[in-house]
Amino acid sequence: MREAVATVAVKSESIAPVVRRAFDRPVMAIMQYIKGRTLDSLSKPAVLSAPLDRPIFSAADRHVAEDYFTERRLGQLGRLMVFDILINNRYTCYSRTQSTNDLKRLISIVELDCSDRIPNHGIWNVRNVGNPENLMFDDSDVVGIDNRTMTIPAMIDDSPNELYVDYLKRTRAVVDDIAARASKADCFLQLQEFVRHHTGFLLHENHLLHVYEGWQAAVASVHQRLLQEDGLTPLYDKVKCTVTTDWENVWQDMMGSIDVDFIRQVAGILVARANV
Repeated sequence: MREAVATVAVKSESIAPVVRRAFDRPVMAIMQYIKGRTLDSLSKPAVLSAPLDRPIFSAADRHVAEDYFTERRLGQLGRLMVFDILINNRYTCYSRTQSTNDLKRLISIVELDCSDRIPNHGIWNVRNVGNPENLMFDDSDVVGIDNRTMTIPAMIDDSPNELYVDYLKRTRAVVDDIAARASKADCFLQLQEFVRHHTGFLLHENHLLHVYEGWQAAVASVHQRLLQEDGLTPLYDKVKCTVTTDWENVWQDMMGSIDVDFIRQVAGILVARANV
């Protein structure tokens, strides 16, 4: 692919140098194009201050949004909520020049405040409103894009990492709430408001039940694939060995920033109160 693009680009004096710079790296990621619409484009922009019982969209607007929230997609939203907690899918900024150890230290001191998809105040900061642009709705599915694996190390400089302990504590609280209240748990009500805010469509009790069922299905999958079959370590090793030619340890540093034990600990908490 690299040679094919370069062959075409060399014919243009303006494009050739851009392509050369883009290819001057050890690793290239090929991303799948999702032909669909983001959550915030399903209907008109919402009004932040509008309460749940005040209509801010026309009936036609709500109908358009409602068509997207099928049982299948609602279940997938529940699965994505589990996935985001499992990998701590949040947004943060860091310098590309930092080493793995510096990156781990930074992750340990930055406040948990930015969910990069569906807001969950039980895990991330209550001020965060989520990111609707990372939910893509295609012809049949809802797909989570731009995923970030921001694992937290248990120890920093030979001392217990308080942020790690706090994240596990927050996860337990969310799991306990779901075990006690099922589809009426706070995290699902926050999803309800998130969708209403961006589409004008209010997810009702039957919709949230499908989200909850998707959550339960994802937890069951985590239990089987990551814990019972220990699929996490082989997967990590496979991805780590994918790149054989590295420059300045770019790939290995990125892989080194992923703490498999963190994911395994979070997985254990997610399945602890589930009937799997």
